[in-house]
Amino acid sequence: MEEKSKYRRVVNREPFSTTVNLNYNNLLSELSEKTRIAKSKLTDEALELLFEKYNIDYKNESIQEK
Repeated sequence: MEEKSKYRRVVNREPFSTTVNLNYNNLLSELSEKTRIAKSKLTDEALELLFEKYNIDYKNESIQEK
């Protein structure tokens, strides 16, 4: 019999781990508290801006030529 995880898995999100500048983490935490927006959503927004900078069509998961 399959054992159930005690953590609920979200189907449209994937966990990942990274390290950042200490000050960035503090600023992100402060911004999250101030705006009441989850850190994960703020990180999504930052990644979308990065993808746009490099002309990556993140909505279709394919790389566009410059």
